[in-house]
Amino acid sequence: MSSAAPRLLDDAEITRQLLDLPGVVRGVAGALTLAVRAPSFEEAVQLVRLVAKDAELMNHHPDIDLRWCTVTFTLSTHSARGVTQLDIELAHQILQSAMAVGAVTLSAPHRVEVALDVADVDAVRPFWKAAL
Repeated sequence: MSSAAPRLLDDAEITRQLLDLPGVVRGVAGALTLAVRAPSFEEAVQLVRLVAKDAELMNHHPDIDLRWCTVTFTLSTHSARGVTQLDIELAHQILQSAMAVGAVTLSAPHRVEVALDVADVDAVRPFWKAAL
């Protein structure tokens, strides 16, 4: 028995639903991002545990980056290749859990990902090593 991938939300629908999700922004590659700062490392870990429990119940798992007291969540539905209602619902759950541990939302970190599609990696490596 196979289930169909959840429906992708269009830009207008995402924009409308983000109005009810303070701190949640559009991230890179068709994802939503939420960064929060917990009062302590222990409470940041507790937040990750709370979100993990909710994610398991939903069978929908975010990418999580924990750096001391800051936790960044990246939400997308990989099977649909973008944002679905599952991501919106999980974002609401994350905000509730963040509030429960006393975390505050932060501006989303600015990240840039670069991928090079080259035939000969060794030929371009010296240039990129020097440039970066």
